[in-house]
Amino acid sequence: MPIVYVYSIWATAEELEEKAIQLGEPVFWTADLSTFQMGKGIPRDWSDQGSIFSRMGELRWTRAGEKYQALIFADKALVGMDVLKGNWESEEEEVFLQDLSEPKVRPSFEKYPHGDVAGLLKVKACKRDGVIVSISPREILSKEAAQ
Repeated sequence: MPIVYVYSIWATAEELEEKAIQLGEPVFWTADLSTFQMGKGIPRDWSDQGSIFSRMGELRWTRAGEKYQALIFADKALVGMDVLKGNWESEEEEVFLQDLSEPKVRPSFEKYPHGDVAGLLKVKACKRDGVIVSISPREILSKEAAQ
């Protein structure tokens, strides 16, 4: 099973942006989990909480005063950082995204950042010492990939 590197940090918005860049080009992000907004790239304004992910990893944050408390899940070791203790592994899965054209679905966006109303979400089930502790998103796949 592949290794996943997990970090816990306290950082400024500028430092969060640096860490996000280390994860590779951000593919998609959710800048506010309470309203579930989505977009492409790094957010201009870091909300009180959110998540940004790419094919190489994920950065989750929550504002705590002047700084942010963040968790980073990365497929490769990040330079100058200490990983959280434990035996960390990951397993890749694909899950269906909610079809946004369904009448009962009311998100704050009409299409996923890849331009379609449905598709798959590639995730990593992150395990610490054999127990799944997080599902880390990595990539949104097209509707055609779901068929």
